[in-house]
Formats: sequence, structure tokens, C-alpha cells
Amino acid sequence: NEAEDATQECFTKAYKNFSSLKDQNLVKQWLYQIASNVCNDRFRSLGRYKKIIKNFFTQYNDIFIVTEGALKLK
Repeated sequence: NEAEDATQECFTKAYKNFSSLKDQNLVKQWLYQIASNVCNDRFRSLGRYKKIIKNFFTQYNDIFIVTEGALKLK
């Protein structure tokens, strides 16, 4: 399943790159950034990124304004 695969990829990348963590107090933010990058990469590689984003903002069009290359809150 996608979520399990993404989780495994995230922690594998974290394990391999742990030496790049300069401040041990920032582990939470560091892991969050890795997870965000993994998820974004997976969405793009699966060709679903645009569809998911479009569906999300279409669903919440009362909150967001989507313009050419920009997203704003109403």
C-alpha cells in the first residue's frame, strides 16, 4: 500500500542521512521535511499530483482562490 511504502522510504532516507542532521533538537522538523519530500515525489511520479490538488481545491473552492500559478485564501 502507498502509505506503508512512503513510510518505509521516509525512515530509510532518514536512517541513511542521519549524519546530515546538524541539530539533534530539530529531529521532528527534519523528519517532517523528509516525509513531505517523499510524499511530493511519490505524487509526482505517480502522475496523480495535479489531479489530487485540483480535486482538493475544487472541493474547497469556498476557501481558496486558484489563479495562474498562485493560490490564495479568500
